[in-house]
Amino acid sequence: MLEIVYVCRSDGSIQRQMNSAISERTAELHSTRRTVLRGIGAAAAAACGLGAAGGAAAASDRTSYSIRTGTEEETDVYVTEGAASGPTVLVVGGLHGNEACGYRAAERIKDWRIDAGTLVVLPRANVPAIEAGHRPWGTWDLNRHFPAGERPKSRLAQAIWDDVVVEHDPDFVWDLHSSRGIHSEDEGVGQAVFPTRAGDARDQAADVRAFLNDEYVPASMPTYAFTGSSSVDGTADMLKHKIGADRDTPSIIFETVYNGLSMARQVAWTSAAVWRHLRNYGLITRPERTITVTGRGETARYEFAVDGAVTSSAAGGAEINAYDGIDGGVVTGRTTNQSDSFRFTGSVVDFDADAPVDVTVDGDAVEAESVGADVLTIDGGGATAHYEFAVDGDVEKSTAHGATRNGYDAIADDGTVTGRTTNEPDSYRLSGPVLDFEADGDVAVSLNGDRIEPAFLGASTITIDGGGATAHYEFTVDGDVEKSTAHGATRNGYDAIADDGTVTGRTTNEPDSYAFTGVVESVSVDGSATVYADGEAVDLR
Repeated sequence: MLEIVYVCRSDGSIQRQMNSAISERTAELHSTRRTVLRGIGAAAAAACGLGAAGGAAAASDRTSYSIRTGTEEETDVYVTEGAASGPTVLVVGGLHGNEACGYRAAERIKDWRIDAGTLVVLPRANVPAIEAGHRPWGTWDLNRHFPAGERPKSRLAQAIWDDVVVEHDPDFVWDLHSSRGIHSEDEGVGQAVFPTRAGDARDQAADVRAFLNDEYVPASMPTYAFTGSSSVDGTADMLKHKIGADRDTPSIIFETVYNGLSMARQVAWTSAAVWRHLRNYGLITRPERTITVTGRGETARYEFAVDGAVTSSAAGGAEINAYDGIDGGVVTGRTTNQSDSFRFTGSVVDFDADAPVDVTVDGDAVEAESVGADVLTIDGGGATAHYEFAVDGDVEKSTAHGATRNGYDAIADDGTVTGRTTNEPDSYRLSGPVLDFEADGDVAVSLNGDRIEPAFLGASTITIDGGGATAHYEFTVDGDVEKSTAHGATRNGYDAIADDGTVTGRTTNEPDSYAFTGVVESVSVDGSATVYADGEAVDLR
């Protein structure tokens, strides 16, 4: 077990010392490269706010601003930045006010947490038309105000072009619509994906069409299969055409059918199309996971939350209906006999149902009360490695993330796990923290599908809070250290990390937090700030 001791020195500094006792069997593994992972809480990596190289993917940073401010056309633009660099994708909804699917799907998409790049969403482009429920507003159609090679025709179109398209210079644009009829079968253009000819738009459109037709469109509804074609950019005064012609940027108009297709399906299929594209373009990089909830004959209402992105899925014949809703990262639904399925990234952090249901996560059947359990995965990557770890809670084998079950792995009654991995990973579902982890080879370790460097799995946090009074501080660690947003902390230019592990900074009203490995060797503060170790206040006397 891990023992942490705080030693207060006469000069007011504090030393944090760690001592551990390792089982005799684990000690036998020391002859080769040893990895020791101690005190891995169920959400430790996420709490530390580490980036992709050092832990769970960092949270997205979302801001918003308005265009046409102070007019009846005022509307909001949402900008989400991933933790890593990457392309920019723009999603526009609501150019036509009577096509509710477009702006409803965009409202859902704006809340997604991405991992890399930038996601810009203009959900309600034409607010007056949306409020009136009309395709045009007055006598004009906003999506006919974007002539190629010329200025947009209206002030709203100019604001969309100047303050959104030009401002963010997207690498790809989605324009979300719906239609009253099926493309190529009647007067409508629904169930179609129309790309520009710029860049890879046609390849992306083909991939999205195949994805939707394979997973989302039921075999019993063949006329609703997605089709589509491309036309020469600039041949119509549409936003898509102007983007392709003037900026040589790939773009797609996405059309579902609002006659004969429920709004729930329209929004789910539209959201799924953009989800697929964001994965293709590298904005959503964390492993895609699936949760399925199935009723047992008694109507059950359920609710759960995820700490990543989430959208409806039709995997395994799951139904998509109006009883299911997604608001940010919170999902609510109702099931009796049918299955509801959702694809997501990150972790399920809470689950509740008011009647018995069957739940599977990543294909594993789990008890409803343990849905939020973490999954630890160990992969030898082709080289045989033996490992051992202990869990302060329940642990069971899992097939998540391509893992297998075999006779080399064993779980003792006291929560100690031993195993061997070579070419196929081993996964375990955990209800509590990992206390010790050791391996005699160079294994890749992941928590909930997020690759975590072993050195960071044992990371702790130190937080300094000025409480309103300015205080300067300095501390030193003998391991790695990086800024964190844990415990409400912020990142700013007053803080610096030297190559030798010495950290200096200043805090007043907002706390500063750091994730670190190893031992905090010393801490000094020149004011009345409070210092916290893993969220617990430390007495510096």
